[in-house]
Amino acid sequence: MSRCLHCGHEHVPQISAFAEGDDVEKSAVEQLASQIKDEKDKEFKELLTNKKDSLRVEDVFASRMEKSLSQAKSNLVSAIKEILRQGKGSYLLTLTPEQLNNYLMDKGLKDALQVFSDAQLDIRDLVVQNMRTFSPSFTSSNLALFPLLKTTTTDALFNDQILSASAKSVKEALLTAATTQNVGAAIKQLEEGLQKATGVQITEARTKISEMNRSLTATAAEAADLKYFYYSGPKDSITRPFCRKLVGKVVSASDMNKLSNGTPGSSALIQGGGYNCRHSWTAVSKEFCDRLNLQILTSAEVKQL
Repeated sequence: MSRCLHCGHEHVPQISAFAEGDDVEKSAVEQLASQIKDEKDKEFKELLTNKKDSLRVEDVFASRMEKSLSQAKSNLVSAIKEILRQGKGSYLLTLTPEQLNNYLMDKGLKDALQVFSDAQLDIRDLVVQNMRTFSPSFTSSNLALFPLLKTTTTDALFNDQILSASAKSVKEALLTAATTQNVGAAIKQLEEGLQKATGVQITEARTKISEMNRSLTATAAEAADLKYFYYSGPKDSITRPFCRKLVGKVVSASDMNKLSNGTPGSSALIQGGGYNCRHSWTAVSKEFCDRLNLQILTSAEVKQL
């Protein structure tokens, strides 16, 4: 721990983040707002404000994504029910995977895709805003990776998760209807299949947005020649031991490849503590770390985490 330059007490400066549950999320934002109000250092105040905005973006995104997916799947169930009522279920079974995906998008999943796209742009803008704290001339043009990252992240979520799971549920329901002639049972099976997948898809979507935030932060840091990363997030009952040890500390870019979150093939800079991690990195300057007495971990300390 270090002695705070503002209050004189010994503590590690931390940025709060969301835990699960609406009440906890609201409390985290309120706590962060209080930190912002009391903070005297201009740069740290800007950093806290940006972090609060990022948390709000992720929270609003998850809520909108859940609502959009639920509406899309409700529309899809109604459409399939009508097709089965008309005795045309076999038609959908003849569609190619691409044609079926287009059908699913037309029935409402394209709205969920737009929600995801909007959140990606919001995250990009927040990363740019945060970088301007240390590099005032920084713009989105410095994030040349963004278009490719946006495409690959979208493909990973929609093609590998949402569309594939939805298509599987539709096909299984149509086959049930074709073999049993029981439309009611087929629709129930479809509803249950879509509903079961939704929770995982929301988690995957939020994970992808968080990973995009970290990826863009890493790219921005390199473009702005910032060589230190501050780790922030909650320390609660479900915090991973890896994250618990790292929150409130700084890792240099040169030591980042020595940092292991325990997941083979995973990058702590991009995945944080691992799947569905709620923590994030903020690129900062050495002068910022020194002024606030932030602990910069040594190479030996990084390897021991």
